[in-house]
Amino acid sequence: MGPAANVVSNTEGAMVYDSATKQMKVCDGTQWLDIGNGDASTMVPNWPDALNCSSAAGSTSIVTLIATSAGSPGVYGYNAGANDVGYQVQFNNDGSWHSIINTAGWGNVAGCTGKTIAQLYAEGRAFNFVGGGGVPSGAVMAFDATACPSGWTEYTPARGRFLRGIDNGAGNDPAGTRAPGHTQADELTNHNHTATAANAGAHAHTLVHGNFGTLGSGTGGAMMSSNQGGMGGGTNTTGDHTHTITVANTGGAETRPKNVAVLFCRKS
Repeated sequence: MGPAANVVSNTEGAMVYDSATKQMKVCDGTQWLDIGNGDASTMVPNWPDALNCSSAAGSTSIVTLIATSAGSPGVYGYNAGANDVGYQVQFNNDGSWHSIINTAGWGNVAGCTGKTIAQLYAEGRAFNFVGGGGVPSGAVMAFDATACPSGWTEYTPARGRFLRGIDNGAGNDPAGTRAPGHTQADELTNHNHTATAANAGAHAHTLVHGNFGTLGSGTGGAMMSSNQGGMGGGTNTTGDHTHTITVANTGGAETRPKNVAVLFCRKS
């Protein structure tokens, strides 16, 4: 699979492998998120766990999420030393830049200054700890198991069925754009058959002839006079007849490609 941007379906829960970034991605309905490095957080939803705000090459200035509230939605802090002097980088509720607090003695935060959380994610400065990001609710995955793991429930519309991407106007599904979870019956496309007819129709005809006449005169009812050098005849019709047409049957109980059985589960 190429870059996620090239994928037609923008269905919530759809998953792809982005070969450009070598990263698994999942769609939240409007955008593609990296699995394991998405917008979700192991500590607080929608906030990264930590930021690297260093502006100097080869150096790091890591601040971790220390507080979220209505008045201070995204506060990242750094403890300078034994005196536990805290330096804070703060963002607004919408993820936009707010301010730096208590920066005396620590000025290496230019890498984050004035930027939104989204920009910091794009620059690789915002990240989640191992396990952060996770798989968002609604994602559908295949499991080599007979029961779904904890936190997942069986995606029952997929029982005995193949998954098919929502058409979204591409023209590949004759039923058009269907809703997530909509099922579709099996069907064969229009096609031709070769038929053979059995050998049949052998039959006979009855020859009808009259009496011979004498020279110079024809006997009543005769086809011709005897001096004509021959005789003639006609046949009766035997009526209509029929042929048996046989079309050979083939196949089994359904039309299907080669496949392997898996259990589809949906993230709760």
